[in-house]
Amino acid sequence: MKEIFDAIIIGGGHNGQILAAYLTKAGLETLVLERRMEPGGGLCTEEVTIPGFYHNLHSYFLRWVPDLPWYKDLELDRYGARMIMPPVQAVTPFSDGKCLIFHTEEEKTLKNISYFSKKDADTYRDLLKRFQRMNEEIIVPETYS
Repeated sequence: MKEIFDAIIIGGGHNGQILAAYLTKAGLETLVLERRMEPGGGLCTEEVTIPGFYHNLHSYFLRWVPDLPWYKDLELDRYGARMIMPPVQAVTPFSDGKCLIFHTEEEKTLKNISYFSKKDADTYRDLLKRFQRMNEEIIVPETYS
């Protein structure tokens, strides 16, 4: 193994891997150190309760990842990476048997929320619009400035 690097990144989670990819793309010799046996950090899926039942222990709502600048900059699709978007992103079950379901398709999520409250569905729709604008105008530009 090489002994001298231009950059050493501690942590092989997705942020560390993104940074390493940018540095390597810029021509720097980069080393990523991860304490676990597998990289990925919060993106890892693990079998932690019963055999055959896998959990996403951290990140679970990643539907906008392919739209982020780093995903496009690093041309991950070119290397065979793809985001698998299951139709159901998250579920919150309640003791009365009802479930609040967040779908990949916003309209389905809004329909499910409206079973509980039309007002909440309208508020959620407004929140999504405001978040999208905030993401486009503030979060993404500031993250990559």
